[in-house]
Parts: sequence; structure tokens; C-alpha cells
Amino acid sequence: MITVCWANDTEAERIQELLRADGLFLEGGNWTGLGGTWLTARENDKIVACIAYHPGRPFARVDFLSIDKDVEGLSKARVVRSILEAAFAVCALHGSSFVTGVVPYYLPEYAEFLRKRGGRQINEGFLFVASLSDVLKRRNEIYGRLENHKHHDGHADSRGKRIH
Repeated sequence: MITVCWANDTEAERIQELLRADGLFLEGGNWTGLGGTWLTARENDKIVACIAYHPGRPFARVDFLSIDKDVEGLSKARVVRSILEAAFAVCALHGSSFVTGVVPYYLPEYAEFLRKRGGRQINEGFLFVASLSDVLKRRNEIYGRLENHKHHDGHADSRGKRIH
């Protein structure tokens, strides 16, 4: 039997392990307060799947569905159905009108589940993940530091040069 419930902080390593198996390697980060942000599917008290929940109105997001590689066939279909139905119920209970998320190409059963329930693909693109500390640290490497130039009266240099 599959049960779905909120994750707790002691399960952060298991969630990270499932994500690593899908190729998402996250170093560091704040993994506290998982209750209310990650749902887990359990079979015989073992976490076999997880999904991130991002509340919002009118859109909520569910992302990073990850399923234990040992779960296959009908069991996998049951896990996908259980965790997604729970995630959608949570979205509705929190007042969301729509739900969005990214479906990885390697989970066609996820896409089929959504299609059967009225979901449709709206676009393609790149899903990216970045460490905020890296992004902020590298900001100055990319753009350089802006200096306070008083001679330009707050406007860009008329010769088209970047002010730095």
C-alpha cells in the first residue's frame, strides 16, 4: 500500500538521494522545513518517491518528481498516481486555480497521467537549477562593479560605452 505525506527534515538525505539518481546533484543548501514543501510516497515505510510543492495563486507548481529506480511497472504507475493526486489536492486546498510543472522526458507515464486529466504541454525550454550563493557571488564577475560616475548625470555614456 502506498501512503503519501509531507516530508520532514530527517528525510532530507533520502530526498536528495532520489534527486541524485535523476542526475540532480545539490550540494549544501537549506533542507530544513521540508514539511509543507515536499510530499513523499511511501511503500512499507520506505520513501519511494518525492515531489516539490510550491504554493501560489492562481498557479501552484509541482516539480522534481523523483521515483526510486527499483519501482517499476504497475507499482510505478500506482506511485505516480498517488503522489500526483495528493499534490493536486494540496494545491486545490491551498486555493490554487491552476497547477504547473515540468515533466521530464524520461517519465512519459507522468505526462500521460496529466494528459488524461486535462493537462497539456504549453511550451518547451530549459529547466535550470543554480545555487543562489553562486549566482550572487558571480554577479560581479559577469558585470563588474558599477562605479558612481557623477559626470554622466545618471544617464548612459553618449558614446555607447558601458559605464563601470
